[in-house]
This record gives sequence, structure tokens and C-alpha cells, in this order.
Amino acid sequence: MNKKRLGQVYFLQVEKNGPVKIGFTEGIVYSRVKSLQQSSPHELHWIGAYIALPVEEKRLHHLFDAHHLRAEWFKPHYTILDYIQIVSPDFGRDKYIEQHFRISLQKKIREACSHKRLDWFPHFAEAAGVRVFDFHKWMDCRRIYSSDQMDRIEARLDELVGLRMEQAA
Repeated sequence: MNKKRLGQVYFLQVEKNGPVKIGFTEGIVYSRVKSLQQSSPHELHWIGAYIALPVEEKRLHHLFDAHHLRAEWFKPHYTILDYIQIVSPDFGRDKYIEQHFRISLQKKIREACSHKRLDWFPHFAEAAGVRVFDFHKWMDCRRIYSSDQMDRIEARLDELVGLRMEQAA
């Protein structure tokens, strides 16, 4: 693993007062959480996340060693919960998903393309500077784009919808 590659430290909690998992992924936290939830018999609550290097996870495991249970799981001690509030104070699952995947834009694209306009996907991919394959992954919440890329996709969508309306008139 490349030690200098950015990823995200994330925090999950079993139900309301259960153990806390401190994990790291170079991938998409949303996908990681979904995967962990599918393999867990308990309801997992995603309670925080922030951008970090891989060594940050190890640092946190060491910092909270007194509350360690097993592997990446820790007792829900107030020092851990307070730390999570400090490092990701405005965290919210829905806010995170909207920020990274702009679901409202994806919905507009689905509506615009529902009229058999899938031939527009290459235009959106080009606007974002990505391959069509990666654009499909973003539409499925399996890729993250920058705000700038999503702004360019939205501008291209507005442009294409405007052209379609002109052609219809």
C-alpha cells in the first residue's frame, strides 16, 4: 500500500451505544460502509469521516488503545466520541452523500435521459474529463468526482436540455 495516498478515516458505531470501529479506506467510504453493513448482524451507524493518510488510522488506534476491544473496534468511550465530534463536527450521512455524489444532479440526469437519451452519457463523461465507464460508476455512487467536475456535468446537462427544447420548438 502506498503510504502517501490519501483516503478517509471513518467511524462506525454498532447501534446507539455499541462499539466504535475506526477504519481507513482509499476507496469510497459510502461503499465501504454498505459492504460492512451487509456482513454485520448489527445495525451500523456511520458517525464520522475525514480525509487522511493511512498512518492516521494507526495513530488513532494507538491513541485510543486503552479502549481497544478487538481489531479495529473500540469501547464507545466519551474520549473517542468527543474526538469524532471535533474532527467531523458537521458530519451527516446524507450530507456526505450529497456532497460527494450530488444525488440531486444524478436525479436530473436520470430524468433527462429517461427518454432514451443514454447517448448523452459520453457528453457528461467528457465534461467531467473521465471515461464513460467511470461516469456510470459515479451514477451508481461508486466513484467520487470533484465539485468542479460535477459543476461541469451540470452545465453540460443544462446545455443539452436547452438544445433539446430548442429542437422541439
